Formats: sequence, structure tokens, C-alpha cells
Amino acid sequence: MRKRWFASLAITSAAVLAGCHSMRPVSLAEIGSARTWAHVWVTQPDRSVIELSGPDVRGDTLRGFVDGKYQEMPVSQAVEIRVRERDTGRTAVLVGTAAGATLAALIYFENRSYVSPTAQTCTSGNTTGDVADDLPVACCRVQINTSC
Repeated sequence: MRKRWFASLAITSAAVLAGCHSMRPVSLAEIGSARTWAHVWVTQPDRSVIELSGPDVRGDTLRGFVDGKYQEMPVSQAVEIRVRERDTGRTAVLVGTAAGATLAALIYFENRSYVSPTAQTCTSGNTTGDVADDLPVACCRVQINTSC
């Protein structure tokens, strides 16, 4: 049960992170302009990607910090430079989907056909030490001769 919970939490977290941001390529002129990004991702000719913090362009040199160390690289070594930005469209779809799923779950649990509208609610009666477990459950789960 815990594995399922952690798996669903991981999938939900990934969806949230993917839904709220997107990567887009930028030009050197955009990096050198007044608009600045905290990080850029540089794809090199060998297809490796490095994250450059505090990027700046001077002439034909891209400068910044990689893993906390200052580095300079010729722009010719950059196959592609990308930035991560908020994506309002994806975020709206994600929020709408989550709201729809929540509404569907509420409707499902309210209209379950296998639970009678006249079913009684009991407590499980289990005790743990001094504390009674007052979790409400259908009486048919606790009392054998009671129908659901």
C-alpha cells in the first residue's frame, strides 16, 4: 500500500513540475539583453548538457558558473541553449484536470451503488492501548448479520 502511495506521489509531482514549466531555445542576443535568467542549459556537440548559472555573453564567449565554478566557453561549442520558463497553458490544463478528477472522485464516492443510502454507520470498536478507534465504518463491516 505504501509503495502505491509513493508511486502516485512521484507521478503527481512529476506532472506538476512538467505542467508548470517548459524549456525553450534562446539566442545569444536574448542572453546578453537586459532580460536575464538564473540558469541556462547548454547542449554541447557531444550531446552532453551542462547547466550554467548566472549566464552572460561577451563577444563570442559564454560565461557563467557550472557546479559553483566559474567557466568560459566559446559560443561555437554550444549546439543549443535553452531556458526554463513558466508555462501558463500547461498549468491551466493541469489545474483543470486535477479539479475534474477531484470532482469525479467526489461524485463516485457519493453515488456508490453497492452502499445503501439507509446503511448505518458504526465505529470499528478496536482499541489501541488507552485510545479507542472511533473510525466510522459501515455496520455491515463490523456486524456480520447487518446488510449493507
